[in-house]
Amino acid sequence: MLVAAGRRFAILFTAISGAVALCSVAVGMIGGFSLNRSLANGFEAFGALMLVLGFFVGNRGPVRLKGEAQLLFGPRFLRWATPDEHRRTIPESAFFVVVGLLLILVGLVIDNRYRIV
Repeated sequence: MLVAAGRRFAILFTAISGAVALCSVAVGMIGGFSLNRSLANGFEAFGALMLVLGFFVGNRGPVRLKGEAQLLFGPRFLRWATPDEHRRTIPESAFFVVVGLLLILVGLVIDNRYRIV
């Protein structure tokens, strides 16, 4: 079971890293930055975003919206979160935090301005 979970995590991390790399290279080409700088900054910025997202996912309250969300006008229907939603909160938050930390680590390894070893 752990091998299957590790394989799924590796596939998700590879897909996320590939998407971040493509977007970083595209933004770097538009901005005229070097490939190394755009990749390092892209991985670090998206990793930081994932850390913030993990924090907010982990700190959701016990109340959820029921049905379609109304933006400004109209009634808001609220419901209590189910026990299953409470149990899923910590693993979802942990996933975002671990992926964020790994992306920041990849960005630091790619960046040639700093020596790691």
